[in-house]
Amino acid sequence: MEVEPADPIEPVIRGGTTPLDAAMVLIDEEWKKKVKEWRQGAVVKQQIAGTIPDSLFMKVHSKGTA
Repeated sequence: MEVEPADPIEPVIRGGTTPLDAAMVLIDEEWKKKVKEWRQGAVVKQQIAGTIPDSLFMKVHSKGTA
């Protein structure tokens, strides 16, 4: 059974006065890409759930793929 991934945790602490070094910038950019993918997946799942009958949704909501 596939477990739905959680919202990606931000790896870089913001709000400090120290500028990000090159490695931290790369990590931050990769994290932003993962968050964008995760959000798009959540939107798509919500769109599908809103368009199918409730009885079908109850059958497929815990499945890993359509």
